[in-house]
Amino acid sequence: MDSAIQLHVGIDDTDSLAGGCTTYLSSLIIEALLRDFGVKFIDYPLLVRLNPNIPWKTRGNGAVCLRLRVARDRVDELKERVIEMVVAHSEMDAADTDPAVAFTHEVGDGFSAFYDDALKKVIGIEDALRFADDNGCDVRAYKSKRGVVGCLAAIGSRLEGDHTFELISYRDRSRWGKPRLYDPESVIEMDAKARGTFNNIDPETGRVLIAPHGHDPVLFGIRGEDASSILEAYNYLKVLEPVVRWTVFRSNQGTDVHLPTTPAPITSVKPYESVCAEGTVTAPPRAIRGGHLILTLGDSTGEIECAAYEPTGSFRKTVSKLIRADRVRVFGGVRPLEDGRLTLNVEKLQVLELDDAVESRPPICPRCGIRCKSSGLRQGYRCRRCGRWQQRREALPSRRSISVGTFVPPPRANRHLTKPLARYGLEKAQYSVMVPAEPWHWP
Repeated sequence: MDSAIQLHVGIDDTDSLAGGCTTYLSSLIIEALLRDFGVKFIDYPLLVRLNPNIPWKTRGNGAVCLRLRVARDRVDELKERVIEMVVAHSEMDAADTDPAVAFTHEVGDGFSAFYDDALKKVIGIEDALRFADDNGCDVRAYKSKRGVVGCLAAIGSRLEGDHTFELISYRDRSRWGKPRLYDPESVIEMDAKARGTFNNIDPETGRVLIAPHGHDPVLFGIRGEDASSILEAYNYLKVLEPVVRWTVFRSNQGTDVHLPTTPAPITSVKPYESVCAEGTVTAPPRAIRGGHLILTLGDSTGEIECAAYEPTGSFRKTVSKLIRADRVRVFGGVRPLEDGRLTLNVEKLQVLELDDAVESRPPICPRCGIRCKSSGLRQGYRCRRCGRWQQRREALPSRRSISVGTFVPPPRANRHLTKPLARYGLEKAQYSVMVPAEPWHWP
């Protein structure tokens, strides 16, 4: 391929809530490009998760980028093939599907900033189209053209720092929509023996997390620190239905890359953004209908209610132990309520300082040394031995059942981008783009 040229392809929004899958379509495209165009991939295909708070997202809000080299005289032909496949395999009839594909030969510095914004903010369609035009991208977008945002963000996602890998396998079309068939015991064995993987099983409930439940083509996905770890883990699984293909993706999943590290003033947060807020608990957590927990966080600019939802299990119990004046840092997505107020859906909690808790108890009789007994509502306390009367209860320091530290929901309640506790200390500092190590796809 002496006359080869580098090409970056972004694909997004080809699926819907009822079916389809952008990674599945990307796997089909990969097979076609290897078979019919003899391309050379210069990196693993990238599975890029973007702002999880976007209200019109489908499932995990993921886009894909393919980085490759192709013969210069076949670029136009390759583009047309990719476009044909995107149109043919997208859920075009679904109201929430707005597919797009973008091509570029150069990834300038502006792409990284675009990707970072797409992780944390809402980017308008016109702004995305303007960016594509300014940066010489060839874009094909359909219906509302909303998919162009994900295409460009995926191309801009170099993933030069922390990243993970995922092996995604796919089902035969005749099985789509039917229960996935595998041996759960083999997943337990895989989780115990395969090193470098994460979020296989929820430790609190024992629920298997590698298999989705929707009508999409995915059979299961194994997430890990490197390609060799997930390939090893794949060999432990006992799958009881045909696997028609699988692909190893490099990803930003499990990295917390969407969460800012610097706290923002509470009054500056906007709907659907990913934010970090720091302050003191101004009202103790309270339970609301559905078992959800609400605490009020305040800083010098104002207050915001923070929600820990019932499915977060033990995490919700941790939040319930906070008291007024505790100092915390809260990470999550901002959601508007019907009355116009904003709430911060908590994805991660850092307890910075704990206030002294005080427990109120009946006083001890100074004469007899025994604890007094209540004489009735607002009637003080009386010693059972000598009859001495006292008016006030005794305030005693109480031992806190929560400590300073970082807390996240259990894996079953994690978003795709949430960094699980199992990954703390395993973050990668850099990545040199390289040709994917075989095998990284099948067939």
